[in-house]
Amino acid sequence: MLTDIFGSSPRVKVIDLFISHPWTEYTKTDIANYSQIARSTLYDFLEELENYGLIKKTKKVGNAQLYMVNMDSEVSKLISAFQLSLAEIEIKKQTEDTEDNITSDKLKNIEVPTSK
Repeated sequence: MLTDIFGSSPRVKVIDLFISHPWTEYTKTDIANYSQIARSTLYDFLEELENYGLIKKTKKVGNAQLYMVNMDSEVSKLISAFQLSLAEIEIKKQTEDTEDNITSDKLKNIEVPTSK
């Protein structure tokens, strides 16, 4: 959802992934694959996201470090709330569009009496 507004830059894609799946842990390979970015690009800013408190290291599985969103971070909480607001706006918009289509279809089927 964030990419709809802020574009599909690698950082936005990664933040969107983490915020959209707050309880999922990812390896660096997972993050790159799910975000559809190169691992080398991810390595350019992953530490920055950690320094800002957006993500945190969780555990290691073998040699692979796992990461997840840091929902204790005020920044993450604000981004998550923003994304939720965007989703609510989109749902409302789609609901209104559906209601408008239903009303329009009903009006098409109304028979108007004509005088003879």
